[in-house]
Amino acid sequence: MMEINKVDLKTEYEEYKKLILRRDRLKKEASSCNVNYYILFGDLITQSFQLQVECISLKKKINYCQNFVNNDKEINEHDLHTYIDSVMQSYNKKLQDLVEDVEISKQAKQISEQEVLEIKHLYYKIAKKIHPDMNPTLFANKKVRELWERTAIAYNCNILSELQDINVLVDELCLANADYKIEKVDSRIKKLKEEIETIINTFPYKYKFILDDQNEIKERREEIQEEIDEYKEYKQNLEKKLKKFDIKIIIN
Repeated sequence: MMEINKVDLKTEYEEYKKLILRRDRLKKEASSCNVNYYILFGDLITQSFQLQVECISLKKKINYCQNFVNNDKEINEHDLHTYIDSVMQSYNKKLQDLVEDVEISKQAKQISEQEVLEIKHLYYKIAKKIHPDMNPTLFANKKVRELWERTAIAYNCNILSELQDINVLVDELCLANADYKIEKVDSRIKKLKEEIETIINTFPYKYKFILDDQNEIKERREEIQEEIDEYKEYKQNLEKKLKKFDIKIIIN
């Protein structure tokens, strides 16, 4: 009976390790999907969101002005701009973040299929030795933590040379045969499976189904362009409404 339990436990450990590596691979694929999505559609998405922000700003200006008219008050241009600058901060920050994400995606390094395979191989090799989920007791070691942080960055950024260096350092520390024990493996397996399902069924991983189909790519471009055209028309209508208000320019 004891031998059966040991075998069962070993099998659970193996499944646990495989699920960890699969989850990490899917996370990386999701990140790559996000980058490639922005490379294809980033400029259009940015243009659409910028128009959306401009429309929101115009609506807030109109509401502000209408409120002053309803209360029979004079509309001061300086006060209006001060108010809009304040209420639009979060929208402008989102727009700025989007622009930066798109630019970073455009600058992402393109690597060969052979390099992708080598990066994957080295990551798995290192992860089996020092991944914090697989070898939790090792993470008390500062050198191990530093090496793992470097590994995660190199893997996500596709830096092959860094992973090659880390692999040598890990071997020098003789961590491959470290003794460790994982508690509550069954519950950890369940949690990993839930994580994997979440990654697969949410964005940015789901962008994969658009990126792999030329018809989907064409359709998505047309959808975003349609949004842009609608926002442009809406913006023009809002600008006409705003012009009807008597906004005073007060010079101190």
